Amino acid sequence: MLKSFEKEGILKLKEMSGELNIINVDLVHEAVQGVHQYRTIADDERKEKKEKAKVEELESAVQQLVIHETWKPHGSSSALFKAVGAR
Repeated sequence: MLKSFEKEGILKLKEMSGELNIINVDLVHEAVQGVHQYRTIADDERKEKKEKAKVEELESAVQQLVIHETWKPHGSSSALFKAVGAR
């Protein structure tokens, strides 16, 4: 099969120690143009791990905001604050 690809000009092969080795692949050959990489389970696991690490990084970077609401009496509202015991 590899020899037939070599005859079509898709591959360049070299025989070393009785084994065929692929030296070059013609990526612009029309038979290779439609070939694409298949997504594997390992790819999905890597993607999930990367996304999880990104979320953890964002969560660790976020600091919780604490809001303390304070009221300062002035004018006519001072009597109300004194009545409830506020300082």
